[in-house]
Amino acid sequence: MEIGSMSHPHQGAVFNKFLKNFDCKLISQDGALIPLHNPFVKTYKQHGNMQVYLVGDSAGMVKATTGGSIIQSFVASQLVADSIINNKKFAWRKKLGFELFTHLITRKFLDKFNEKDWNELVGALNNPSVKKVLETETRDNIKYLLPKILVKKPSLIKYALKIFQ
Repeated sequence: MEIGSMSHPHQGAVFNKFLKNFDCKLISQDGALIPLHNPFVKTYKQHGNMQVYLVGDSAGMVKATTGGSIIQSFVASQLVADSIINNKKFAWRKKLGFELFTHLITRKFLDKFNEKDWNELVGALNNPSVKKVLETETRDNIKYLLPKILVKKPSLIKYALKIFQ
């Protein structure tokens, strides 16, 4: 069986603490950094008569909240193909930029949480109406998800103040 964790910071310590919950023998251990989205990374360059495109993790097309990048990679790959076939600009930011930036801002916001904040937030999200939103709505597009949650539980707005701390 393979198990793993995604954590920041102190990845090794978090994983080792997690392992203590299981009666298992560690055979091998591997770790890697998950890149964070960088809205300013260059993803296209003309090099002589060659065109070079970056997509997926190498281009920072990663949701900073989950580490997910598969869907973004597929979308960007389609946009590269369209750019090449139709001699158009590689305009992935129009399709993915705001979504990825929203995940990055959310990640920076969540990084300011301490243990007490996390416990309170998880308790607040345990509300039946909020759980229904989380169970039925995609978490990929935060700009649509958060307002729906706040309508169900307006008291969660207090966490927005963390942005300014």
